[in-house]
Amino acid sequence: MSEPAADNGMPEVSIIGMGHVGLPLAIAFADAGLSVRGVDVVPGRLDQLAAGRGIPPEPGIVDRLKRHLRDRRLTLSDQLAPCPAHVICVGTEIDAATGQTRREDLLAAAEAVASVLRDGDLVVLRSTVTIGATRQLIAPVLAAAPGTALVAACPERSLEGAALAEIGTLPQIVGGLTGAAGDRAEALFNRISPRVLRVAEPEAAEIAKLANNTLRDITFAFANEIAAICEAAGADVADVVRATSDGYSRAGLARPGPVGGPCLSKDPLILAESARGLGRGARLAEISRQINVGLPAQALGTISDAFPAGAKVQRIVVAGLAFKGRPEVADLRATPAAELIAGLQMAFPGAQVVGYDPLVTAGSAKRDLGILTAPDLNTAAWRADIVVFQTDHQSFAQLDLGALAEGMRRGGMIYDFWAQFPARALPNGIRYTALGRCGPSMSE
Repeated sequence: MSEPAADNGMPEVSIIGMGHVGLPLAIAFADAGLSVRGVDVVPGRLDQLAAGRGIPPEPGIVDRLKRHLRDRRLTLSDQLAPCPAHVICVGTEIDAATGQTRREDLLAAAEAVASVLRDGDLVVLRSTVTIGATRQLIAPVLAAAPGTALVAACPERSLEGAALAEIGTLPQIVGGLTGAAGDRAEALFNRISPRVLRVAEPEAAEIAKLANNTLRDITFAFANEIAAICEAAGADVADVVRATSDGYSRAGLARPGPVGGPCLSKDPLILAESARGLGRGARLAEISRQINVGLPAQALGTISDAFPAGAKVQRIVVAGLAFKGRPEVADLRATPAAELIAGLQMAFPGAQVVGYDPLVTAGSAKRDLGILTAPDLNTAAWRADIVVFQTDHQSFAQLDLGALAEGMRRGGMIYDFWAQFPARALPNGIRYTALGRCGPSMSE
C-alpha cells in the first residue's frame, strides 16, 4: 500500500514503524496538526490499519485513526519519502539463540531514511536500543547519505494501554548528537508533550529509558520475593504491602504478581548487554529478571502440591492471557501465560488447558499459545479442576467467585496470582489460594 504524503501546508513528520509505539505517536502528531506519513513494511500491516483492524486497544485510538486517515492528516505507505523529520519506531527483540539485541530492523530503517535524506533533516531514534546505538549504529548509516542529518534520541516510555494519554502528559527525554539536533528534536516533541527533558547526549536518553523499565522490574521482583517469604512465614502479603506504604513515604512495596510484556521482559536484558559491552555489570537487573521469569514455576509447585500423585485432573483454565490486565491489553508478546500454560501441561499430562481473556481473540490464543478459549469465564470453568488467574483484569473484580466454584469439579483449586478475592469458604470443596498468602482457604 502506498499513498502520497498529504500537502496541506502543515509541518511534516514521517514515523517508521506503525506498531504499538509508532501508531500512537503518529496519531499524537496528527492531533497536533502535523502532516504525518506512517511507514511500515510488514506485509498486510497497513491494509489492516486502513480497515480498522489490528489496532492496539488504546482508548480513543480507533476513532482518531479513522478521522486522520479520512482527513489525510495521516497517510500510510510502505515507502519513505523526503521529509523534514523522521522518527524511527521499529521494534527491537532479544535473539533467543544469542541473547543479544537484534539490529536488523533498526539498520533497515536507518538505510531507508538515508535513501531519502536531505541536508538538515532531523532523524530521531525512538526505539528501545542498546546504549550507544544512536551514535554508533544509526548515525554512521545516515552519514553515508548525501545530506547531513541532525540525529537525536527520544526514547518511547509510555505505558501500553495508556500510550495515547501518556504521550500528552509524560515528559519526553531528548538527547542530540549536536546541540542543533537536540534543539530540533525538542521543538518537534514540544508539539505533543507539555515538557521536554534535555540531556547532554543520546546515550543519557538511552540509559534513562532502560533504567526506568529495569527499576520497575527490580521493584516487582522484590515484591515477588517478599510474597514467597510471606507464604513461608504464614503472613498475608497484602497486609505487608499496606503496612509498608500507609503513612510511610520513604518506602513502599509493590503489589506482587507476574511480570512480562515486550518492555519489562527485555529492557533489563538490553541494559545488562550494554553494561557488559562497556566493561561493567548489571547483576541486579539480571537477578531480578530471573526472579520474575521463575514466578510461574513457583506457582506451579503450589498448584501441583495441592493434588496428590495420580489425581485425575481433566480441565485447567487460565484466566487472563495477555501480559497484563491493567491497563487492559490484548498483547501476547512475552506474556507469562505462555510459561504457565507449558508448565501446567507438563505437570498435568492429559488435562485440557483452556483460556479466557476479555480482549484476546480465539485465533490469537490458538496461534500464539496453542490453546482453545471460551467465550466467558463461567463457561471456561465449567467442570474444571483448576482455575488460575494470571492477570488482574478489571472485569475479574466483578466476578462472583462462589458461582464460579459451583461450576467446577468438586475438590478443585483456584489459584490467584493477584489475590483479587478475600479468603473465604467456597462451595463444592474448592480451595482458593493466592500468591503471598500462607495457604489455601477453607472450603465448604
